[in-house]
Amino acid sequence: MRIPFRRNPEGAKKRIKRLRFKSYPYTVTRVRVMKSKLLGEEDYLRMRKMGLNETIRFLEESEYKHEIDLHSKEYRGAELIELALNENLANVINKLLSISLHEELKMLIQFYSLKWILNNIKLVLRTRMNKLSESDLKYGVIPIQPTDYETCIKLYRGGGDEFIETLSGITSIEPHRLRELYAANDLVGLENEIDLTFYNRMIELYKRIKMRRSDPLKQFFDNIVQLNNLRNIARFKNEGINEETIRSMLVMEHKSKITVKTSVILMKMMRFRVRLIKFRFKKSKREDKLIEAMIKAEDMKALFDALKKSRYKELVTPDVEKNPSRLEGTIDKFLLNYATKLLHRKPLSVSPIFGYLLWKEIETKNIKLLVHAKAMNLDENVVDTNLIVVNDSWMKVMKHA
Repeated sequence: MRIPFRRNPEGAKKRIKRLRFKSYPYTVTRVRVMKSKLLGEEDYLRMRKMGLNETIRFLEESEYKHEIDLHSKEYRGAELIELALNENLANVINKLLSISLHEELKMLIQFYSLKWILNNIKLVLRTRMNKLSESDLKYGVIPIQPTDYETCIKLYRGGGDEFIETLSGITSIEPHRLRELYAANDLVGLENEIDLTFYNRMIELYKRIKMRRSDPLKQFFDNIVQLNNLRNIARFKNEGINEETIRSMLVMEHKSKITVKTSVILMKMMRFRVRLIKFRFKKSKREDKLIEAMIKAEDMKALFDALKKSRYKELVTPDVEKNPSRLEGTIDKFLLNYATKLLHRKPLSVSPIFGYLLWKEIETKNIKLLVHAKAMNLDENVVDTNLIVVNDSWMKVMKHA
């Protein structure tokens, strides 16, 4: 699969071709059939009452049968389900690409799959740099081209120069930058560079989409960068990291020294009239104030107080205040529940297709949670806290997001 949004060479003029989404009756009809196979709330309730072996048999009777049968001769239990889920997700994305007959639709699906491609690369880096066994790669890789199992194993085993060149080819990060960070054994720096690749390409996609800003798909992209910053601030604050270090981790720069947030602002300046630009900058200032307040917060209570005064106040639940690490899961729920809106927007448009992709991700996360909870005899409260379901409370959040 071609990696979308590859950068042009230095100095080359790039003409931005706008993406205008239209009706996709053929693809949407196929997606409706795929959507009918997704697990529902009743299925999750049934699975919670089952043992591990019963759960595996239940999944074997669903759309996961092919992948479970494929690996059942060699693997058992949670390992079997982990492999089957990863492969099924990759197969779903490949199928959607094959039934997407329009360039703009393929590009959106390719972008969606990019986060797993880059996560596969980060997994290879962590495994290789921490000198872990290559078998650890097997259970974490979502085998999406060009990072299938074989490629990831080759990356793990490859020599220094070959490793860097392959990494650069997949991520579009300059080889000298990768070589510098790798030589310094700077895993955090490498992961940050890879994350920057995702956000840069997301901005490129955002700039190209011809769509009202009120559209849920546009809102979804709009929130990703901001929520990622909030997630990182909360995580670093909870770990006692100082303000200077936190700021350095939040600043993600292009070669032109323009931050991700600044790029979004400049892009909006080009797209909207002057009277609307003022509104965008006001909104940006509010977000800057929130980030600043969270960075300067003396403790987690002060950080949550700042968050409660923002448009993201619904993220701070009583459970999150008791256990700050659960904010990350709450943010994931916030983002992924956009799928509910998307599934019901413009029946023949791109929205239900992207909504299905997000729900598929939700299902994969939920099944992994249930299976691992059973395998490790975890308390049911762990499942209650982390299972991602749509309820009335979250629907209210989505309406006002």
